[in-house]
Amino acid sequence: MRFRFLYDHKVLVHLIISSSSCVAKGILTHSDQLHICYCHTPMRYIWDLYFEYLELNKLNKGIKGILTKVLLHKVRNWDLLHAARVDHFIANSKNVAKRIEKIYQRKAEVIYPPVDCSYFKLEKNQSQEFYVTAARLVHYKRVDLIVKAFAHLKHKKLIVIGEGPELNTLKSFATKNKNFHLFLPSINFSYLFLTNCLKFLVNT
Repeated sequence: MRFRFLYDHKVLVHLIISSSSCVAKGILTHSDQLHICYCHTPMRYIWDLYFEYLELNKLNKGIKGILTKVLLHKVRNWDLLHAARVDHFIANSKNVAKRIEKIYQRKAEVIYPPVDCSYFKLEKNQSQEFYVTAARLVHYKRVDLIVKAFAHLKHKKLIVIGEGPELNTLKSFATKNKNFHLFLPSINFSYLFLTNCLKFLVNT
């Protein structure tokens, strides 16, 4: 309904800003409307992580594999078509801007995602002996590499803040010297650990 509204009532909507990591950039627009896409990444499972996605989900052979490849080929064509209709791309990082240029042959301005810094402050002598990483727990974030590394570090505690399909897999790597916490909506939860941790570990 929203797509239809924006198309039929073009006089009421002159600027459209989509926030897309998948299909939001495919919104139908009129020639008089300006469409700016804030792109978090092109769909990774059809582009740079295509073969990894097939192998991880055991879809690189057999009937299911053939059907999946045909479907993803159609999705790639759809993605290129609708990316060409975007008037301006904005990327959330330089790395994403490079992906946009390589895949869509489009330049993108970089505007980093906003952070509410009022929730964070530096405090002296508050560090405790644990490390923190935070991410969506999906395969391509490679949180598993951090978890496996800590499996070999005795007396080092790692706290993983996040949720996703990889949670159970990561838990299977866990030993007694690691704690796992699901991400909670309350910012105070993350703030508590980020303020007091020894180091914050960045993932991909």
